[in-house]
Amino acid sequence: MEKQAIVISPNQRMPITNSGNGWFNAATLMALLEDAKKNYRVDADRVYFTGLSGGANTSIELGLTQTARLAAIVPIALTSTPTNDPNVCVLKPLPIWAFHGALDTPSRSTSIKVWLDTKCGASAMRAVTVYPNGGHNGATWDTAYADLSLYDWLLQQRISDRQ
Repeated sequence: MEKQAIVISPNQRMPITNSGNGWFNAATLMALLEDAKKNYRVDADRVYFTGLSGGANTSIELGLTQTARLAAIVPIALTSTPTNDPNVCVLKPLPIWAFHGALDTPSRSTSIKVWLDTKCGASAMRAVTVYPNGGHNGATWDTAYADLSLYDWLLQQRISDRQ
């Protein structure tokens, strides 16, 4: 069966000028999503965010600030966790599938799941896949995005299923 999706893939830098201060922030990404909703038929029940490295951190930030508007997040090669955020447990109902490379910084490989399970209690809505030969590079993110089961899993996630 053919599946349709709208993919918005912002780059770290501003278009055309290739300048900017780096990573997109949550407000900028949500404004981009709202613009897409105005111009395309977006299924608001199935909005997912994913990112690589610093973009993975931003997907966590979005999860913290926009939980009710996201069906799931997929951080890949996460570089940190917001351990001091007092609102971390708002992530508990949000489906999260994290991907890491075992050759990346060792503490990252399961940090998001361990961190959330410790702070908020265990949840079946969290999964971590660790690639034994993956580092902080394409061996991790190319492999994750090539995994068709990721897309099947994403399409099963709906905001309305959590309410």
